[in-house]
Amino acid sequence: MIKPKQLIGNAKESTRAWTALFVGKPKTQRALLAWRAPDFYLVDKGIGWGVVMIVVFLALAALLTYFGQVLTAVVAILFMIVVLKFAYAKPETIEYRIEEDGIRISGWLHPYYADLIAYWVARQEGKPTLYLQTRNLLTDHLAVPIGHEISVKKLTRVLDKYLPEHLPPRTPRVAKRKRALF
Repeated sequence: MIKPKQLIGNAKESTRAWTALFVGKPKTQRALLAWRAPDFYLVDKGIGWGVVMIVVFLALAALLTYFGQVLTAVVAILFMIVVLKFAYAKPETIEYRIEEDGIRISGWLHPYYADLIAYWVARQEGKPTLYLQTRNLLTDHLAVPIGHEISVKKLTRVLDKYLPEHLPPRTPRVAKRKRALF
């Protein structure tokens, strides 16, 4: 039973009490398949990549300052900082769960029929990745790293019950022709 003092006390206790009163505990379903993997596969960038980015953005900021666009130069430097921060960020290890209602990625449920359309498994830089086609206009595909905890066959067997497998669109390959040099 929630006591009235809990609803008025400090902010942390009050938030927990109101959440328990109106929302209740979230229902967690039994996971058909669960694994932990990085949020994304890290692409190793050398120090040279960062130096080139800094030089390019500082040159852009100097050029903008020369033309009197000081505010735009400040925005370019802030953009440089954000780009470098995200470029060298390490991925988090998060939990992925396949449930009867949908796929749960780090606690967020993506329902099968309301949000997801199809799936396919491909290799990204030699590592297996699950791609989910969604109904969302902004993010029409989700890339989920599979990791090494589960097999691809087991994953496709579980997902085939709920989603159709869709082959990714292929780009046409340009045939290379050998030309004789005269």
